[in-house]
Amino acid sequence: MFFALRGFVESSAASQESLPESEEEWQKWLDESGTSEVREQIDTYEEETFVLTHTGVAFTKQIYESLSQPQQQLLKQFKSRLAAAPLRAILRYVYKTYPEEIANSTIKDAVLATHS
Repeated sequence: MFFALRGFVESSAASQESLPESEEEWQKWLDESGTSEVREQIDTYEEETFVLTHTGVAFTKQIYESLSQPQQQLLKQFKSRLAAAPLRAILRYVYKTYPEEIANSTIKDAVLATHS
């Protein structure tokens, strides 16, 4: 929302089915909002796709070009690995690597249970 309000990204309805993790985070947000008005206005989760606007591209290009060549290469490699990985695999990696940071996660048991 922050980046959309500033014109850096645009969102649209996703063309694919949402992941269970996304729906669980949505439900958690609804439960914690504490207002019935929110539930009455928005009661179903709809997956969104985000893309950079021209403003967002210009802003990130400026930052990217200020990086050193090794930093740029590292960022490209990181992006390639993340783009190819399913969300559940990324979550599983983060949860296993930083267990102290997931104490309040409502989906940690489901994510960690899927890995043998």
